[in-house]
Amino acid sequence: MAATITKIPGIRTNALLDNPQRTVASLDGEWALALDPDNKGMAQGWAQTGIEKQYPVTVPGCIQTMDELADRYPAKEYLRNTYDGTAWFERRAAVGGVDPAQRVWLKMGGVCPSCHIWVNGSYVGYHNFAMVSFKYDITDFAQANAENRITVATVEQDLGLLGGFRCRAKWTGIYRSAEIEVISAVHLEDICIRTQVDKRTVSVTARAYNDGPADAKVKPFLTITPWKSNSILAERSDRQIKIAAGESVEIHLTCASPDIQLWSCDHPNLNVATLWLAAEGERVDSVSERFGMRRLAPDGAKIKLNGEPCLIRGMGTEYYSPTISPLVDKNIIAQRAGKLIECGFNFQRFHTYVPTDEEMDVADELGFMYCSETGLASNFNKCEPFEAGVILIQQHVLQSRNHPSLTMYCLGNEGSQLMVTDDHDERRKARQGYEAIKKHAPDHIVLTSFGHQGEIRDVPNDIETPHLWSDYFRWSFRGLTDVQWKLLGPLMSKNPSVIHEYGKFTVWPDENDAKAFPGNGINTGYLKHGRLALEAIGLGELHQRALDASHKLGYNCWRLGMEMARRQPGCDGYVIWTGTRNGFANSGFIDDMGSVCDVPPAQVRSQCNGPVAVLIDRDFKGRSLWNGEDVAVSVTLSNFGSEEIAGAAIKWNLLDAREQPIASGTIKDVACQRGTNAVVGDICFFVNQEPNARPLRLKINASVNGREIAANEWNFWAFPQKRYAVGKLPVYDFQDEHMMSSFFKAFPGSVHFKDYDSMVRGSQVWWGTNLKESLAGWGDVILVTDSFNDYAREWSYAGKNLLYLDTGNFPANWYPGPMLGVTALQCEARDVSKLYAPFRSTQDQGPVTTLIDKAECLGDMPHDGFCDLQFYGMIQDGRPFMTQKVFGDEAIKRSVIIRSICKLHAKDLGPHGLRTEDRAYLVEGERNGAKLLASSLRHFDDPAGYHLLGQMLGYLGR
Repeated sequence: MAATITKIPGIRTNALLDNPQRTVASLDGEWALALDPDNKGMAQGWAQTGIEKQYPVTVPGCIQTMDELADRYPAKEYLRNTYDGTAWFERRAAVGGVDPAQRVWLKMGGVCPSCHIWVNGSYVGYHNFAMVSFKYDITDFAQANAENRITVATVEQDLGLLGGFRCRAKWTGIYRSAEIEVISAVHLEDICIRTQVDKRTVSVTARAYNDGPADAKVKPFLTITPWKSNSILAERSDRQIKIAAGESVEIHLTCASPDIQLWSCDHPNLNVATLWLAAEGERVDSVSERFGMRRLAPDGAKIKLNGEPCLIRGMGTEYYSPTISPLVDKNIIAQRAGKLIECGFNFQRFHTYVPTDEEMDVADELGFMYCSETGLASNFNKCEPFEAGVILIQQHVLQSRNHPSLTMYCLGNEGSQLMVTDDHDERRKARQGYEAIKKHAPDHIVLTSFGHQGEIRDVPNDIETPHLWSDYFRWSFRGLTDVQWKLLGPLMSKNPSVIHEYGKFTVWPDENDAKAFPGNGINTGYLKHGRLALEAIGLGELHQRALDASHKLGYNCWRLGMEMARRQPGCDGYVIWTGTRNGFANSGFIDDMGSVCDVPPAQVRSQCNGPVAVLIDRDFKGRSLWNGEDVAVSVTLSNFGSEEIAGAAIKWNLLDAREQPIASGTIKDVACQRGTNAVVGDICFFVNQEPNARPLRLKINASVNGREIAANEWNFWAFPQKRYAVGKLPVYDFQDEHMMSSFFKAFPGSVHFKDYDSMVRGSQVWWGTNLKESLAGWGDVILVTDSFNDYAREWSYAGKNLLYLDTGNFPANWYPGPMLGVTALQCEARDVSKLYAPFRSTQDQGPVTTLIDKAECLGDMPHDGFCDLQFYGMIQDGRPFMTQKVFGDEAIKRSVIIRSICKLHAKDLGPHGLRTEDRAYLVEGERNGAKLLASSLRHFDDPAGYHLLGQMLGYLGR
């Protein structure tokens, strides 16, 4: 008679807790590996004869970490080698004595992509759910008191079920622990722990199996103890039950535990539930599961953790691991999660893939919350076929639901895009997937998709996750600097709302990030591309400056993005994309190993990302001020701390560059309820008159009874309102009417070019304009123009100074090609080269940073070597120049003063290649002794631009 094979999903390997009734032998370590690129091993019976070892391979691990294969399968980008095909893994494992009342199980923590398994040449089964663990009953194939041959063949099949699990690199392997387990024929599986926070009760449900030949009578017992303590918090038993041979029954025990401590992000108290079966007074089997008593759930329009207000301060990541396969090294996991927690984050979303048990174990202990998703309803990295995907997500829930860190399940990314069509099948699938999760995890928050904002009312979603779709989503509100929050107000006031994939900014790729990677990590070739891209255009010496400036700019953008979201009255959180570099995207302000943060983590936490934050209504805009201006700044408190705020004092100081106070004050008797973001007052000050431009710093401290609860600070800049001493007369000639009006208003002593020619040459103008005669009559002037025409060229050839201001009228080759990117959406694309720091520059393209060189023409313009926010109004919507094309193609001495470092994809550099171009916002040239300046900055949008224009005219007028 053929052997009966039993498979149980959702099991634990490499478990934290030992169970005395179960004997577990690890299969981790060295296995034999044989590659099978022609897929001939099955037909030739390799499993029956035993494989011929070609290489040693480590389990847990993956093939693509092996340097030995690099010659045959050369590395590309992430991988040390690129083997793609069937692979055979084999090792021998001793099985000790097995009692007739015991069973032998082969446990596999995770195999990717799919696998066939044999024991001693006998076929055991096929597993195609790479994201979950499983075990097979191999009692009929295993030989007791002998060595047994375990054979696993990974195959490139059912790849649609991987979702986003392998989307960045095609890796293969037994990526989590493997074990042999000997247990009683009567055994417990499918443990589910549910807690009621308000009643302090613990309910444990399990299924008891009887795989023996005779009926069994057992009595169930439950004990609750604190993690790492022998004290008993609660215990319970139930009546004896009968389990027929070959059958299973459900067991359910509930006990009160009034002294149990709650699990939260600040206090991750853990406990252990031990369920065991006894027969005739002896334990037959037992299972211990670690859990935390916690409840994260919607409450009206709010999200609450254990009944207390909770602000989701999250980051997200798409599949990427510095060790190629999913993270199982707890030291690396703890380092990464620990750095995020230091920065104030309490939540991480896994984009269309699932965390490993090791990741959840660490998060349980650190107090970090996770959201997991298999991609069942997703706009990409979709898990297919759907019917199998439903089974997969249920098995994932069974495996992970007892982790207190696993607080949310999601079907996929932006699946609502699929549901807006007239085809209602996607909506049906979303509802079915939602119900499948709720069946097995009724106490968890479940989302049909991240990026859903209630627009499809017949699709359930426990909380809303608004996507900032404006401007066709692609470039999202002018680089996320003009979010129309008021339009989200009705949604956020009605439903719990966490902002989705918020702030995809980038930093310049840094090969130094690779130094922290472990020895078996990825091939980090991409990180060298930043330096190589600059060297390719002769700017290699700028590499370190570009890195440093991009880190400053990137953090400014992420920080202000978080502050913008957090100020909104109904916002319950945000998911920054991303906190860590995220591999090829080179985003985030923490390297992939969690070892280096671009700014001190305490600074991130204290400024914008802690439980309590003090915020102002000046983000990207409104930070450049006029000297002599009265300023009012609105102050918001965001209170998600442990107590109500009452009688607080908000003290503020406006300081100059020497840290001397310019203005100060206190907002008294401030109150702010827990779980609210509330405007608490205004700061009003007068910027005193000074002849020069200067940096300012606004510092705010919020305290209760002298105890600081929040602090923050922001840079401001003040510029003089004055008539600039230009020296030489500015003569302007603009095709753009708005530019002409703005320039004359700013410099009322300037003269239109035709008026200049008419006044100098008198009645001769009746016979046409003659620039040479004009210049001979009165040549001590500066031409300011938005055209590269014959007049402008003659002016510079005559040795006269000239200022070009861009209005889009210069020759086409002065400008770079539009950076439109590629979008799957049928909508208009934007030229992101005009944006200050574009949303999605991490994954697509766009300006990464802007460098400023010392130059006399800048005058007293304050800056620290890169364009901080005092340049925002000038750079936003300004299109840069191609440096070598400005002033024409003739040989001319050029020097760049303000340079744009952009990120461009290049197909010849691989799938994630990188190149850049020599671009500039401000260029100086010289011809025949004439000084030439060309600026594509927008000088009339704020005081900073006006002041810089005055400095440049003063420089040309000397």
